[in-house]
Amino acid sequence: MSNIFSDIKSRCDLPSVLSLYGRTPNANGMIACPFHGKDEHPSMRVYSDGLYCFACGWHGDAIAFVERMDSCSAIEAARKLNDVFLLGVDFGKPMTAKETELWRRQRKIKSAERAFDSLADDALQAELAGDHEKYQEIIRQREQLDAEITRLENESSAASGAEHAPIPEEYTWDSTGIFYIFTPSKGSPIVEYVCRTAIQISGVYADEDTGLHSVVLSFHDGMRSRRETFDRQMLTDPQTVKKLSGYGVTITSAKHLALAFALRLHNCPVMPSASRLGWFGSEFVPYSSQIHCLTKSTTCEAMLQAAASPCGLPEFWTKTAAEALRASCGARFAVSASLSSPFLRPAQQLGFGVHLFGKTGTGKTVCLLLAASIWGNPQNLMKSMSSTAVGMEKTAAFLCNLPLMLDELQEVSNKDVFENIVYMLSNGKSKTRGTKEGGIADESRWLSVSITTGEQAILDDDVCTGAENRMLSVDLSDETYGRSFGSDIVDTISRNYGHSGREWIRYIQKPENVQAIKARAAEIRQELREAGYLDKQLASCSTLKAVSEASANFLFGGDMSLALSIDDMLPRLVTLEEADKDKKGVEFLKGWIAGNAKSFENGGAEFQPREVFGRWIDNECWLISNKFHDVLKKASFSPKDVFAEAVRMGVTEWQEGGDHRRRDRKVRVNGKPVRCILVRFSDDDSNECSENELPF
Repeated sequence: MSNIFSDIKSRCDLPSVLSLYGRTPNANGMIACPFHGKDEHPSMRVYSDGLYCFACGWHGDAIAFVERMDSCSAIEAARKLNDVFLLGVDFGKPMTAKETELWRRQRKIKSAERAFDSLADDALQAELAGDHEKYQEIIRQREQLDAEITRLENESSAASGAEHAPIPEEYTWDSTGIFYIFTPSKGSPIVEYVCRTAIQISGVYADEDTGLHSVVLSFHDGMRSRRETFDRQMLTDPQTVKKLSGYGVTITSAKHLALAFALRLHNCPVMPSASRLGWFGSEFVPYSSQIHCLTKSTTCEAMLQAAASPCGLPEFWTKTAAEALRASCGARFAVSASLSSPFLRPAQQLGFGVHLFGKTGTGKTVCLLLAASIWGNPQNLMKSMSSTAVGMEKTAAFLCNLPLMLDELQEVSNKDVFENIVYMLSNGKSKTRGTKEGGIADESRWLSVSITTGEQAILDDDVCTGAENRMLSVDLSDETYGRSFGSDIVDTISRNYGHSGREWIRYIQKPENVQAIKARAAEIRQELREAGYLDKQLASCSTLKAVSEASANFLFGGDMSLALSIDDMLPRLVTLEEADKDKKGVEFLKGWIAGNAKSFENGGAEFQPREVFGRWIDNECWLISNKFHDVLKKASFSPKDVFAEAVRMGVTEWQEGGDHRRRDRKVRVNGKPVRCILVRFSDDDSNECSENELPF
């Protein structure tokens, strides 16, 4: 046989063979490789005795090329070349003229199919690039090619005299794969396999949020059994069902496999499902027996399994949690916040955040692990802050009504933008984003309590009232307990978790319990309202305390010493006056001027004019206008708003400017007239703290 191959190769003209497949070498002797997808820059070199692709590494002679292109054996490829080019090599009975013509028709069909598949890649690239016109043009070309392929197949069938199998009304699914039986008018029945992998449909589900259907398939990929979730649309489309081959499924006919799925799924019952956790009416996923949760990411699957799989004994967790709650204010806040998260939706309350901060050894992470262990495996439910805002959005949206627990604020690379993250997490919806088709993507939504930890406060003193309103900061600097105590807690809750969360959900599924907690929260809020605390902070703290009392009664046998107390709460609350950002801006400006007194004329015995910021006249400081704006902007204050507040406080005043008022006026500084803004230091400022009251 090797002599036959040698004869074929020696007599065969390689460029002529390539021309059969529409390939012509360019001036550099290169052609586009047909074996590794779209080859925009020809990468296959044509030599006198063979071919080599510098991109994918394929190499071979004329026989190997035909063998690969036609998906046939080497001897069949050699025979075809011999018969098509009349090489005269003796193979026995040669191909007839009819067989040669059929072979050429098959080449056209395969060439058209390759072009059809290549356009699929082009369409995807155009869609990702947002080129709608190019995308529509490629779709039109694919439709034309599809019609051309159908025409060529019909002509080939007519020329061969073969009888076309009709579209089957039924496919057989068994342990050998998926097939149908075709009985020609003359001859015995023929078994046609569309898939050589045994597949079982384990369930069809409709998402409660979107209504879209998902299908769970069970199959063996050759190495192990798999259970995967796919979109129903993907399985019933001949073009997208090919993706199953990437999971180890052997497909022989994508067209028939898509039809087999369509027929099979038509008769399957559809069950409700969810792609997130949390409330669906009165049901709570993952504890619902009515709604099945389906995920398509390993991260979400890990969180789902963590929440859906309790471990150990509930009494061990309860005993350890009680010890922690009794010893740590941070633990009381963390556990109350964790239990408050699913309470918000039935109580129709707003989301908020709790931040635990303090130096190493104050038990921040232990408190967070304890809060996470209420719902499941704490290691899988607790996330790090070293993720993007989009990552936090996706995690919060999946957890939905369960608490979002983030550890280690110090891992945030840019804390200047973290105020926006606080807003996003508390507001419960993602940013509005566009789609590649030019529309608006669906917003992700959630309603929960976010619990964070770090060695420093999550918000600086200069943040706006809105951010402070949404976040309770709990300073744990004064809390210390033995390292062994913290390790004992972690050891126990790492082996016993996920029981109390289920019980708490059953408790708040009863409307009368929700109403009782809401009524108690309203009483607490009324008691503290006159102190002038921020409204949303007051509502959050009232909810935390009411939930804490309810959980102490329900989960811990009525031991109210484990609940949050008023003394725990008051140091965390911020008054309206303390949160007024514009007042903070005025005090910041006065402090900055005092710290740079030597840069003002008459500002001290040693006036250093290396950089002059203004001048002093008695207790009045005239600050150069440009410096006023620069200093406040760099500190993230609004110069306009700070000036207005300073006027209300009597720290500055409007200046007459002819027909209109001005914030500044001309003052001689360093011998030159420049625009300055008045900042007044009254005698009251120096009398606020007497000498005896000074700490040093």
